[in-house]
Amino acid sequence: MSLHLQSVPRSLGSSDLDKIDAAVDITELGDKVNGVSFKVKTNVDNLAGMDVVFDNPNNFFGFKNKQKLMEFRNKGEMLFYTQGGQKVEILFTGNFPGEDTINFVNAICAEYTKITGAPILKIDSSEKIEEKKKELPKFKISTIMTNSYVIESIMRSSFLGFASQEDLMKFKGNGKILLNKTTEGTYDIMFVGDFNRKEAKSYVQNLTDEYKEAIQEITYNKVMDKIKKEKYVVESEVVDNNNSIILTLNID
Repeated sequence: MSLHLQSVPRSLGSSDLDKIDAAVDITELGDKVNGVSFKVKTNVDNLAGMDVVFDNPNNFFGFKNKQKLMEFRNKGEMLFYTQGGQKVEILFTGNFPGEDTINFVNAICAEYTKITGAPILKIDSSEKIEEKKKELPKFKISTIMTNSYVIESIMRSSFLGFASQEDLMKFKGNGKILLNKTTEGTYDIMFVGDFNRKEAKSYVQNLTDEYKEAIQEITYNKVMDKIKKEKYVVESEVVDNNNSIILTLNID
């Protein structure tokens, strides 16, 4: 073979199987490639078919010339293997560039289809993965809340307008609910996922209402502690129509 590429028929040893099991599928790899072992599926039926593919001296398998192909081959080790009668897979160990690897494998699959008429298998090189990951929908609701400890405490302990814990968990199961601190010091509630906006708005409103009550209680306790420390006397305590507490003190 003029390109010095071939699949060597041999039994897979335990060390080979360990490497294969530990390798990441290239469709799940993302951009982290260097130094990571990864494996790629092909449409080639067996190792003999792979040798037929490599027997074409004029195919540089996605590279401009033979030199570029050889530079790629020397990035590490390629192990061609089959398991359980499945199609040939390739284990790449070393520092193989992800985009070059995808083009290389796509060229192998295309050549095999050309020779045998086998169904084409193509990895999407524009996304570097076979299935494009969809970006989850997200939106935010601004609030007046400033104390993240109190906010998170309420989010953990309250149903926030839902009839039961089960209903609340079903709502939360639509994605993630995050806190985002603004430059003004208040927090936006971020919804990432398939949340119903009406339910999200109700959730935030209930959260805000309970937050106000919690802050009022904290403030009240601090004031009462100070009153006791200063030995003032509370003559009256009234809750007005706005749910505010009005204290009248005797400071004599």
